[in-house]
Amino acid sequence: MPQFAVTNFLGTKNFGPINVPVNLTGALFSMDAANMTDPAMQGSLQMDLSLDNGVTWASTNRGPETDPFPVLMTFVGGAKDRHGNPVTAYDIQCSFPHPELSTRQLRAQLIVSGVPLTTTATLTAA
Repeated sequence: MPQFAVTNFLGTKNFGPINVPVNLTGALFSMDAANMTDPAMQGSLQMDLSLDNGVTWASTNRGPETDPFPVLMTFVGGAKDRHGNPVTAYDIQCSFPHPELSTRQLRAQLIVSGVPLTTTATLTAA
């Protein structure tokens, strides 16, 4: 599955859609947070699923067939974990419904505000 790089980015960026392989039941999205040190940086990533080759999407046609999509992750610069250490990665794992379908597609939208973001991210089978 794909790897993405974002350099000095501020605003809205769309990724995909990409085909979700048959029999894939889940994925892990991981974003490097090492450069996210400025608390003024805020962001979100929404992952969206289509079961019909992009004709309809979970974000606009929500229902039990597409659960748990759409999936939303939010993040901020300068975040600390519960032990007071800097957060080094943001991860979100989700399951894909209907692994038998060859018509599933995944897309994502990244929104960054405050200060620009530079990071890499990966989407891997889980």
